[in-house]
Amino acid sequence: MRLRSLAVVAVIPLAAASLAACGSSKPADPLAAAKEYAKTAPLTIDQNARDAFTSLTTVHVTANTVDSGSPLNFAMTMSKSSGCTGSMTKSGMKVDIATVASGKAYMKAGASFWTAQANATAAQLFADKWVTGFPSSEFSEFCDLTVFAEGVTKDPISGDKPKVIGTAMVNGVPAVNLQVNDTDGTSVLSIAAAAPHNLLKAVSDKGKTIIVFSQFNQALDVPTPTGAIDISTLK
Repeated sequence: MRLRSLAVVAVIPLAAASLAACGSSKPADPLAAAKEYAKTAPLTIDQNARDAFTSLTTVHVTANTVDSGSPLNFAMTMSKSSGCTGSMTKSGMKVDIATVASGKAYMKAGASFWTAQANATAAQLFADKWVTGFPSSEFSEFCDLTVFAEGVTKDPISGDKPKVIGTAMVNGVPAVNLQVNDTDGTSVLSIAAAAPHNLLKAVSDKGKTIIVFSQFNQALDVPTPTGAIDISTLK
């Protein structure tokens, strides 16, 4: 903008003046709302995020962490009453998961998963096929939003009180970064500046675990997988 105005100044002074005036206006600060919310008491910010998470009906969660020395990637859309759908991948083995509104759970995995978890025979029978007939409670910890939310929100703060350590844009949303200490150690939570102050991101384990939350309260309809093998009927 400045180089262009310098060139125009020599020829059209009025146009140069107009350009200079245009360039002098300051754009709105995208983090203004976050900076204002950052003035709120840290304990209140923390509680607002807990309340917002508890009130969710659906949410999409992606996580990247390390489990027993192996990378674990997780992507799940979960709900309180409409089921869940997503997948998790560990050591290159991907498992697709679906729970329908009735509560019935399904999973699908490749041959490497079944060989590692069972044997070669299981791999031949179930590889890349939907399987059902096991308790849906096996997936409730990361599939049932009511159970998941309790795990997120019930962990008490310990040690130092939470403190605001800055602001940031998270997926285009102005957020306050809150450092908290709980039984799992120290985490940095990115919390939306605007009500209902959803938890947008959590980073812990010195950056080894990153969890992102999105698609809040969006309708979820999980179709029943076709051709599933009911393992409870096998002998």
